[in-house]
Amino acid sequence: MKIYSTLYVSAFIILLVSCKQETNTKDISKIDSNISPGLIHTTTGDLQKATDQFKSYLNTDRTIEITNEINHSQNAEEAGIDLDFNKVFFIDNPRYTVPLVEENPLMAFEFPIRIGFYQVNGKKFIVARSEEYFINRYGLNNSAALRSIGTLTETFLKQSSKAEYTQVSPIDSLEANGIITLKSPKSFSETVSSIQDMIEGNSDFKLFESTNFSEDADAIGSKFKSLHLFVFGNPKVGSELMQKNPNFSIDLPLKILVEDHSEGTVSIHFQDLSFTAKLHDEEFENELPKQITDNLKAMLTKTFSLEPENE
Repeated sequence: MKIYSTLYVSAFIILLVSCKQETNTKDISKIDSNISPGLIHTTTGDLQKATDQFKSYLNTDRTIEITNEINHSQNAEEAGIDLDFNKVFFIDNPRYTVPLVEENPLMAFEFPIRIGFYQVNGKKFIVARSEEYFINRYGLNNSAALRSIGTLTETFLKQSSKAEYTQVSPIDSLEANGIITLKSPKSFSETVSSIQDMIEGNSDFKLFESTNFSEDADAIGSKFKSLHLFVFGNPKVGSELMQKNPNFSIDLPLKILVEDHSEGTVSIHFQDLSFTAKLHDEEFENELPKQITDNLKAMLTKTFSLEPENE
């Protein structure tokens, strides 16, 4: 399938020019210990002002849209849990996402792009996932498309905080990608429909996104196999994770990805939150991340009578 490399190189150059400032050296010795590995980040004195500046900047670019604004602190309050300022914005443009999802379909877990605004131990941060994280978790090449995503998120962080530079919290090579895969006995469309019903039929769940990546590809004249992503969550248990460590918010809500393979089989992928907890260096006495993952797996197994494919 044709990759619009000229477009990405041009977009990359335009973004570099648009945010050109005096050269600033990034001092990696000052990486903040409050931030988990694999995050690009900066700080701000006022999170509400920073979100307003972020949205104002987005309004100047008609090629990118905010598909969702998740107010985790408000969701926590509704669940009777106290959580400091914590918002995550989902932003999307198929021309940025499609090439990377084509390279590795599991990259669909990272889209729409997420920009988080939250407080850790009294410090106010603006964060996004780093290029290094994507390369380590999904085995991506250091492509023009990936660099464009990196430049885009860096621009968002700078425009939101009015900072001169960003920092990247380093991440080591990962032993696994933290994604559990099950085999569906149904067709792709039947599987998507069943998962939609499973989520909407559970009063504890809230559906935030339902994305057909094949439609995104069609929108820019590309074609690839069918992929459908559900972004959903249980505000109460998600708030408990973020209360323990606000960095969890960049990886929430939960996600289920349905993938149609060329040989006619259908896979269901979902996050292992034990992997996420390890990434954020957090342990829970009640093993909450494992409980959430096990419960989701049990729900899917009950819905489909699934056979394990790999874990």
